[in-house]
Amino acid sequence: MPSATGSATAGPTTPTSTGAAAGEGLPVPEATVRAAFRASVDTGRLPGEHDIPAGELDLDERLDRLSDQIADSDQRITLVPARARRIDERIARALGDSPAELTELDRNTDPPRLTALDATMTTLGSSVPLQDLAAVLRAMSPGMPANPFASLVETTREDVPEAASRVLADDDPLAFLPEGDPRELLRDLADKAPLDDLADARRTAVQVRD
Repeated sequence: MPSATGSATAGPTTPTSTGAAAGEGLPVPEATVRAAFRASVDTGRLPGEHDIPAGELDLDERLDRLSDQIADSDQRITLVPARARRIDERIARALGDSPAELTELDRNTDPPRLTALDATMTTLGSSVPLQDLAAVLRAMSPGMPANPFASLVETTREDVPEAASRVLADDDPLAFLPEGDPRELLRDLADKAPLDDLADARRTAVQVRD
């Protein structure tokens, strides 16, 4: 397949296996690439999600049911992929203690500390308020004595009210995020995104986990 069409980064069954084929210079049809990405989305199942008949529960009730089942399972989000964690550790060793000027930029003197399960439950919600989003950011850098970036998220409405009103809903979740099951958006991207973008997505996913 000509390189202009994005010669192949996903295999007959998964993006990983097709990526291996592409790495060997083997042409893979575009339809196969897209089907592999769709298959990856379709295999992402929440425990017990099909045990709840459609229409039987409203969204919040469904999320509560799924939360209970996930809590009893071993499914957890990866807060910091291995590659990023190693980079963070090297930076922390090189910098030593955080300078006082950096610590002073974090206005939250008693921030929450999320576990991987806590973060999983947070991201499962139908909306994620700014305070919860900031807590997830802090959980991604548990070794940092201060997190100015998370602090900026927490104080968005106070610091930039006009900008906040354009991107936040009344109860603080991000207003521009799509509603409903995000897997529908991922399927749409698998069908329509340029193949070069899919190739970049696969390479990035592999690199951060190496």
